[in-house]
Amino acid sequence: FSFFLYGVLSKSLQSRVDEALASQANTGASLLEDEMMEFKGDILKASAEVTTEMRLRGSLVAVFEGRQVLSSSAPIPQREAEAIVSQAAAGSAPEAVMARPEWGPHGSRAAIHHVTIGGRPFLIATAQPLDLVAADLRVVRNVLLFATPFLVALAGIGGYVLATRGLAPLGWMAEQSRQITGHNLDSRLAIGDAAEELTVLASSFNELLSRLDQTFES
Repeated sequence: FSFFLYGVLSKSLQSRVDEALASQANTGASLLEDEMMEFKGDILKASAEVTTEMRLRGSLVAVFEGRQVLSSSAPIPQREAEAIVSQAAAGSAPEAVMARPEWGPHGSRAAIHHVTIGGRPFLIATAQPLDLVAADLRVVRNVLLFATPFLVALAGIGGYVLATRGLAPLGWMAEQSRQITGHNLDSRLAIGDAAEELTVLASSFNELLSRLDQTFES
């Protein structure tokens, strides 16, 4: 159950990051169109305005034209920028989410959105390291690491108590059967609140005693 829970939570957290990045990339593309109109086609000012407005969302946002970075909310290594552009060019969809394992100690996720403005193609890219996701999963791992032995011990104690209570009537029945001899064949086992299986066993034993008593009397 712990492995299943951890896997589901990991996928859920990554899915949320992907959805947020895709939404930000889409928003950045819409903003770029608006800023291009406001700055009368000055792409450098428009892209700088887009990254400035999007910086508050906590993710890296960059505007590309071809392989050139027009503006970015944070410095992007040239190698990483080229990798994002190449990966974006390999896909045919106007928008996509991709993994960037080389970026950050725990990797990162990136989303891209292609947009054409005035006949010129641009690429809006948003990226976010998975450090926060890794931190959340580390907390979950620690909780499961300490909680699992406790739950196993609790289950063992509970199972022992339930088994002891469930088998207690069997001990009573055994003690009663040891006290039955040829002088008191008219005695019967007291069933009490035993489980159904033990009730059937006690009833069968009482029927056996009845037949023995009748045979003995005959």
